Amino acid sequence: MQKDWETFQTDFRKQKAKFKPVKASDAEKLRKALIDALKQAWDAEDTLRETIAAAAKAGIKGAKPEDFQKDKDFARALDAWKKQSAVHKTQLKALEAYCKNADKLYLDWKKRHDAIEKSVKKSKEAPAAKKEITATIKESATALEDVKTAAEVFSKLKVAEVFYAANEKRTIETLLKKEVKKSAPKELPKILEPAEGKKNQKVATTMLKKVKDLCKSAQDLAVEAPKKALGDLKKAQKQFEALADIHNGYQAAEKKQKKEIAASEAKADILRAIKAVQQAHKEAQAHLKEAEDQVGKAPA
Repeated sequence: MQKDWETFQTDFRKQKAKFKPVKASDAEKLRKALIDALKQAWDAEDTLRETIAAAAKAGIKGAKPEDFQKDKDFARALDAWKKQSAVHKTQLKALEAYCKNADKLYLDWKKRHDAIEKSVKKSKEAPAAKKEITATIKESATALEDVKTAAEVFSKLKVAEVFYAANEKRTIETLLKKEVKKSAPKELPKILEPAEGKKNQKVATTMLKKVKDLCKSAQDLAVEAPKKALGDLKKAQKQFEALADIHNGYQAAEKKQKKEIAASEAKADILRAIKAVQQAHKEAQAHLKEAEDQVGKAPA
């Protein structure tokens, strides 16, 4: 037993030389270097996103890096991002190798350590005789703990810290697709399409005329034929409600799509339709109020 203890002490002195360059503090330094490289890659990605958006707005189309290479800003930004991503990958490999080495050292020596520790606990030797081996075991346990901490640093990395740009081609294509889509002008709703606007202007003009004529008829019949007057007024109200639906649709669309309207090549046509329908609605409302004041509201 004493011989095993002495062998362990001799081997531990050799093992300490292997443990010496493996420290939890050094693993942590490698982790911090990796995170710093990743942050710089993220910054490079932000710049790349900006160049994609600018190139897309300038008229460049496509969903692959090759489609945007003719844009000098994009080409420079892509190159910078690739270089910084490569730095991150290098740091990642360095930390992974360091932690794997630490893990192997830990597992290999832990078996020897546990066996001797168990032997000393079972031994009936006097405490004085165990003093030296106990001190060695304690020193071994401290060294193992530090190596174990170093080995665990890589496993505690977040998913994004490990797999960022793992598939560079897919990453850049996904980024391109997303930014191009964001940069593309949103499609205007049907009501704001020029052709729909022309149609609605004619419809609004027709409805206004019907409201105007029906209101006049109701006013003319108010004294001699009040029932007929109310009937015409009811018809006028229905025409006005239909016109109000179109008007409200334009008001809601204009409010929601203000930026898109401003950026549209058909801006003048769209605003003309909105104004025409708005004016028709205003005039119809005035005619209906005047008729209602004279005839009274028609029953629902």
